[in-house]
Parts: sequence; structure tokens; C-alpha cells
Amino acid sequence: MPFGSNKIYSGIVRRVLDAAQVNSNNTAISLHGQIGDSDFATELFSEGKKNIVIKPIIDLLDEAPIITETMFVFWEWIADYYLCNLGEVMQAALPAGLKLQSNTLWTLNPEFEAENKLSKSEMAVLYAMPKNASKTSDELSKLSGIKNVLPQIKKLLEKGALELEVSLSDNYKPKMASFVSVAAEYSTENAMHALIDSLKNAPKQQAILMAVLQFGLNNFDTPTNSPNALPKFEISTKDLLSFSGISSAPLAELVKKGILLKSFKRVERTDTVETEIVGINPLNDFQQEAYRKILESFEKHATVLLHGITSSGKTELYIHLIEAQLQQGKQVLYLLPEIALTEQIINRLKKAFGKQVGVYHSKFSDSERVEIWNRSTQSKTGELTKHTNVEEFADYKLILGTRSAVFIPFNKLGLIIIDEEHETTYKQQEPAPRYHARDAAIYLAHLNNAKVLLGSATPAYESYMNANIGKYGLVELTQRHGNMQMPTVEILNTVKLRKQNRMKTHFSDPLLIKIKQCLTNKEQVILFQNRRGYSPFIECSDCAHVPVCEYCDVSLTYHKYKNILSCHYCGYSIESLKKCPACSSTALETKGFGTEKIEDEISIMFPEANLARMDSDTTGNRNAYRKLISDFEQGKTDILIGTQMISKGLDFDNVSTVGVLNADNMLNMPDFRAFERSYQQIMQVSGRAGRKNKQGVVLIQTGTPDHAVIQNIVKGSYQNLFVQEMEHRKMFKYPPFFKLILFNVKHFDKPLTDRAAESFAVLLRSRFGNRVLGPEYPAILKIRNKFQKNILLKIERTAPLSKGREIILQALEEFKASGAFNNVQIIINVDPY
Repeated sequence: MPFGSNKIYSGIVRRVLDAAQVNSNNTAISLHGQIGDSDFATELFSEGKKNIVIKPIIDLLDEAPIITETMFVFWEWIADYYLCNLGEVMQAALPAGLKLQSNTLWTLNPEFEAENKLSKSEMAVLYAMPKNASKTSDELSKLSGIKNVLPQIKKLLEKGALELEVSLSDNYKPKMASFVSVAAEYSTENAMHALIDSLKNAPKQQAILMAVLQFGLNNFDTPTNSPNALPKFEISTKDLLSFSGISSAPLAELVKKGILLKSFKRVERTDTVETEIVGINPLNDFQQEAYRKILESFEKHATVLLHGITSSGKTELYIHLIEAQLQQGKQVLYLLPEIALTEQIINRLKKAFGKQVGVYHSKFSDSERVEIWNRSTQSKTGELTKHTNVEEFADYKLILGTRSAVFIPFNKLGLIIIDEEHETTYKQQEPAPRYHARDAAIYLAHLNNAKVLLGSATPAYESYMNANIGKYGLVELTQRHGNMQMPTVEILNTVKLRKQNRMKTHFSDPLLIKIKQCLTNKEQVILFQNRRGYSPFIECSDCAHVPVCEYCDVSLTYHKYKNILSCHYCGYSIESLKKCPACSSTALETKGFGTEKIEDEISIMFPEANLARMDSDTTGNRNAYRKLISDFEQGKTDILIGTQMISKGLDFDNVSTVGVLNADNMLNMPDFRAFERSYQQIMQVSGRAGRKNKQGVVLIQTGTPDHAVIQNIVKGSYQNLFVQEMEHRKMFKYPPFFKLILFNVKHFDKPLTDRAAESFAVLLRSRFGNRVLGPEYPAILKIRNKFQKNILLKIERTAPLSKGREIILQALEEFKASGAFNNVQIIINVDPY
């Protein structure tokens, strides 16, 4: 069931189900039980199980399965590996439109007579209830004026004063559109001409008919067996009105007269724009060699890592591999870390593969996601569920999506491509299941006998290690497409430049000079600062007070455009302060800088430049992504300022300069992966420079120019830093040599959180010994009013993980059984990085 439960429920089926209705292998069909929710049948029994109460199943919701047996096995693996509940996996996997919601309503029992006196609050609820209508709990709360009305409802239910109604609502509604066609009696040219002549006194109706006739003759062939006959066709009302330029009133009159016949059809919300197919580009010699090696590696390995430098043409390789799979009748899943990337790559893929391409990510509406899901998962028999009730639709053979696309139940999956496989956004953090899409996709491919291609210019160290030890195949692409040179890298020592008075706020003179040159030459600039907002916090100059969140142990970030102070953890916000709440001083100063402040200051320094900012504040929907990228591609934007979003594989022709404004805040993160991620982010954003026309330049502002990461970036030496980091990781027992499992203990009461964390750590330590570290407070002590403490478990990579998970679950059961910490929350995060 779609909530946090590991229980498998049993129910009595009141009618016979054939094998196809529960899938030929007994998996996954939606049922409606007495608890008033939708769930899945996973197995059929001819006899009831002993010692359990079996409730009746009211109805069968889908005549055909909406997931496959393979996908249900995948769900079970996710739940097992990431130590979460199967219901949580179901909740994450299914589009909201495929999950029926239960609605609980309360009605008055007309035959109720109170045996004992009711309390004032109970009477208030009864008085609030209308006699012949149903109300939700929230509506009763408002009508009665009782904030928490559930205890009163429960008592009235027990006394028989209220009755419970449960109904199901379907979140998915097909999109319907109206079409018109010519009535049969006017289906010849003679009849149509006579009709048009008869409408001389109704010129707008006449114009509508002329438009219908012109549309039919232009787009449909005349029947060969009857030269006088008009082609039979339908035209959508929307297209007809747009084509004719006339209002809907004359059209309604023609329908009323029976001249035009109106009908309604379901139409798809996606694929509304035609894309001209232009085929695929040939590979150059280096790409052709890499393509050959990938195919050879696939003969020995299920997973291959393509380590290709930026602008080496990895996407062209992907396209050729996709074409080979589609020619074999297979499906391909193409994963990307950011929605922004899908907006750019989708055009390239549609030009190659047309309407075989579908896009699936969280910025689509629930209904759009259902349609994409269904068009990717048509059953092998061609049967349609009630959610796919359309006369004609084409299967998607290629799905482009972000991490949630791994849950689409493909039937003929042949290849999974994971582009920018090193990206942290492939890891789901909240809520459960806290899966990593890369690792999950590899297991999904295993279940489907498919292949996996991992692609990156800066691979994750786990992937590169697996390739080095022979677990994955390894193919390297070391030449840029068209023999373009890698950009030159200049290190700007901010400590020295500040002493020389060559820093203007957050910008060094060399960087500003370079920006000016680019604008003069009509070239584009990217400025990278991995922090959104205007400034991380504001501070009173007189008393040093810093405004903090009421619910989290963190300062409020200043957003100048919205004029608010906002918490980036819980969303709490207040209007920007005019005076200090502690001492009433007006001497408030912003500290640090984010992308919004960069945009503000650059606009003052270069007023003639067109600026755009790309961060989570400016990309609230997919249209915002599309416009930002489109404007920059078309040269409408001169300077693009952004967070890590702009570092992820975007391809721009006219970028000659990239400025990294503060490398040190990445290097100094309290994370064992800080050096790896700093190298990845700076190298990735550097790769946006000089992509097609000329060698670019990257300017990195840092106070530690001799740092190992900075020096390896200058040399472009991924291998060097990898070797250094592996020595440290092995010494201090970090991945890829050890697996990490993080236990996050949470509660509203700090002393209780401390006691619970210590108690659970003792249970773990009794089983795992010194592999357990903590409990320790994290960098942020409180989030959303809950205090937290972390326990870290390090397990040898060679240890049997199934046994470790079993021991962890036993410790959790013992912890819960004590009864001392019933309301304490323990969040388990496997591979928490």
C-alpha cells in the first residue's frame, strides 16, 4: 500500500480472477479493500492463511496490470537494499495520477438517539453537521470551531451519531478535445458548393465551411473510386478556428443545423509539436573507435564506463548506440541529472528519432506523467488499461528523464545510458526511498538483461574504481570533437589581489577585464557561484546579531529580489529587516554572496550587458528552464550567472570565458568528498568554455592557489587526484573501500533525542563493534523543529550486505520494542552521498 508499511495484506476476492488480471506471473494489479485505499495484489492463494483476519476486497480497479513482474522485483530490491518499506517505494514509483486517493466523509445517522448526555464539543460537531450532506474532517473543524476535531468525531462514531463514508477518486483525467466533420449529405463537391451558395446571407458560417473544405483538400486525398466525393476527415475545433480566424459562434450554428458533426476524442498532452527528423551525424575517427570499444566491452561487461573529456562528443556516441537498440526493437532509458539538461538534449534526440522519444521528470503535470508512463509500458499483448483508453498511440522507444524515470516498467529494455553519472542529484535524499538512480539503474538493467553505459568527463570515484578492477568495462575518449583545444586555466590569487587593491567587491580586476573583452567581441560569459540567494546571512554591525530560522538551527538567507529572509531547509521566511530585532540598530550588513548578489553587482558594472541567472529560484517550472537555455543559445543573454546547474553538460557555441568566483567554499566543505566534488564541478563548468569556435579561458578565484585540487585542475589530471584520494579513503575507511550507512535520529525534544541516539548506538555497537561512529550532532542541530543526531556505520565492501541489513533490522526492532522511544524517528540512509 502507498504508505510506510512493510506489511503484506491478505484479502478475499469475491469473484474469479483469471491469470491475466494478476499478470501471468501473479504480480501487480490494483485492488480496492475495506481500508479505503488502492493497493496491489502480488500473489494469489487458493486457501486463506491461518491466524490472520482476512478482509473482503471490494473491487478490482484495473483490468490489466500497470506494472510488470520485473518491476515489482525491482521495487523489492530497492526496499531491501535501501532499508525502507515497500509502500514507500510504491509511493515514489507510481505517478500520482495512477494512485487512487481515498476520501473520508462523515454523515449524520438519522436514527441516532443519545443514551447519555453529549459533551459540549460533541454537540458542537453535531450542530455543525448538515442533515443531508457529508463533510470532511477539515470542514467539520472549521464549522465547529474546534481545531482538533478528530477525538470528537471518534467518540461520535463509537456512539453511532456519525457514519463513515469512504470513496475513491481518480487523479487522472484524460484530455478531451472537440472535432468537427462534414455531415454525410454534404460529402460531395456538388453538395458542398450548393451549401456554400445557400449561406450567402451568413458570411461567417460560409467562411467556416470554406476553411473546412480547404483544410480537407490540402491534407487528405480524394477517394479514387468517386472523383466527385470529398475526402473524409475530422479537424479539431481549435485548429479550425485558428485556421479560419473566426469566432466559435458561427461554428456552433453549423453544428446546430446538422451541417457539421461535432465529436469528442481523447488527445495526448505531450508530443503536440512536430519535429523534422534530420537523421544522425556520422562519428569522427576517435568517436568511431570509442564506439567499437564500447560494443566490445558490452560482450564482456554488463556495465561500461565512458570516460570522455568535455566536448568530446559523448552525446553523438549515445545517439548511435540508441539507434542500434531501436533497430533491434529494444527500448532505451537515457538518464540525466538535471531537468535543465533534458530541455537541451531533447531537441537533438527528436531530430534523430522523432516521436519515439518521450520525456519524464517531475516538472510535468501528474496527467502528463501518466500518459508518458503508459506510452512507455504498453503491455506485450497490446492491451490497454483504463488509463490508456485511446484508439491510436505510439509506444515510446526512448525515454529521456531524471532519476524517477528508473521506475517506468519497460517491456523491452535494451540499454540504459546514465549521462554525467558522477552527479549528486542522482541520489534521492528526501523522502524515502533514498535510492541512487545510477546504482538502481544498474540493477534494473540486470533484471532486464540490458546493458548500462555510464558517461562522464569526471567519473565518480566508485565507478572509476569498478572500471579499474574489471567490474565495469572502461572506454576513454581523450580528444575534443573537431580537435578543439581544452580551455586555458588561469588561477587568480584573491589574497594577493586584495592586498594589491585589485579586487572590486567579489571580482578581481583580471576577471572584469576579461568580461569586458568578451562583451566587446560579442562573446558570452558564464559566472559560477555555487550558492543561491543574495547573501547567506545579514548581521548587525553594532551587536553582531544574525537572524535565524524559528524552526531550524540555521541563519536566514537574504533574497533581495523578493525582499525576504528565507530558510533554505524548511521554507520559513520573513520580510527583510529594516532594523536589528535585538538592539534596534539600523546598521545591518549582508555577509557573503550568492548568485543574486553577483547578478546585482554585474548589472551595475556592465549595464549594457544582458544578464540571466540560473538557480533553483529562477527555474520553478520547465518553461523557465527552456527560456533561460534558449535565450543563451540564441545570444540574447550575454552573461549567465548560476549555481551547479550550469555545470552539467550544457552545450553553448559562443561561450569564451568561464569565471569561478569562489573555489574555496567548495574545497572547505566538511565532507570526505569535498575534493572530488570540487574537481568535478570546476572541471565541468570549465568545459563550457571554447566549445566550438575557439579556445576558451577559465579564471578561478581562490585564496589557496597551491591546493592539490586547484593544481590538478590546471593540469587537467583526473587520474592524479584520484590516486591521492584513494590513498586517503582507504586509510580512513571511506567509499569505495567501505560502505556507509547513516542513521539520523530525530525528535522535538533535545534530551530525548540524545538518549535515543545513545541507546541505538549501543545496540549497533554491540553488533558491529568499532565500525559504529557516533552519535554526533550534525552541522545543523535542528531542522523543522526536530533536533537530530547522527550515527555512522562503516561496513567493509567485501562483507555480505544482506547479513548486515538483517542485523540492522534486528537492532531497530529491539530499539522499538523497548517502548522508551516510541515517537523518536530514525531515518536510514544507505550510501548517504
